[in-house]
Amino acid sequence: MKTVVIGGGVLGVTTAYYLAQRGHEVTIVEQRSELGQDATGGNAGLIAPGHSFAWASPQAPKMLLRSLRGEATAIRVKVNPDPRFLWWGMQFLRECTSNRARA
Repeated sequence: MKTVVIGGGVLGVTTAYYLAQRGHEVTIVEQRSELGQDATGGNAGLIAPGHSFAWASPQAPKMLLRSLRGEATAIRVKVNPDPRFLWWGMQFLRECTSNRARA
């Protein structure tokens, strides 16, 4: 199957990779001269068909905990004992405020 992925950021390249792994003939359309030059902006890379929300929102920590318990949520995290991952997690949780969600 021939597939076009619009956008060559984090999500576009990842999507193209997995489609190619499944046998698709993938073409990426990107406005920049190289792939991966911008991080996906809107929702930090979140793909949630049917609804949308900002990751930096008060709902995110509750969804994160549900995901860690194995429940299906829009946020999926695999726990990693790496100190950098833990630091990122603390920074992420600090941003989960109503003001950041509005921004």
